Amino acid sequence: MITWVAAQGGERLIRRFAGHLDVLETMLLGVLDRIAAAQKELGTDVGAEYARCRRIDRCTAVVHAVWKWYPVKYDQRLSVQPYSELLASADAITLSCWQEPFARAFRTPPTGPLCFVDDRADGQVLRHCSVPAN
Repeated sequence: MITWVAAQGGERLIRRFAGHLDVLETMLLGVLDRIAAAQKELGTDVGAEYARCRRIDRCTAVVHAVWKWYPVKYDQRLSVQPYSELLASADAITLSCWQEPFARAFRTPPTGPLCFVDDRADGQVLRHCSVPAN
């Protein structure tokens, strides 16, 4: 993803989401640091070590899945994509609604929601949850 961010750095529509990308990079690199630290720990109980390795593998798979999920959503905004105009409008409306309450409260808004088109045929509900600080 770092390579993708560097490649998209000049794209105006992607730069608008620099806050999102900074949060995403910080979060994922933090998880990778914790995975690397967990890999260095060695125990003597074989069963516990297998369980630890399974946890590390699951965490690594989640980071990989997230790393692949986000660029596709941001790339939908590029001018060559069929949804670029739709998402430009959705972003403008969503960000204006997102920022106004914070402006009225004289607070800096956190990174806002990410609109994207999910053109899968099967329905799915996404639950909103907060990303833990540590």
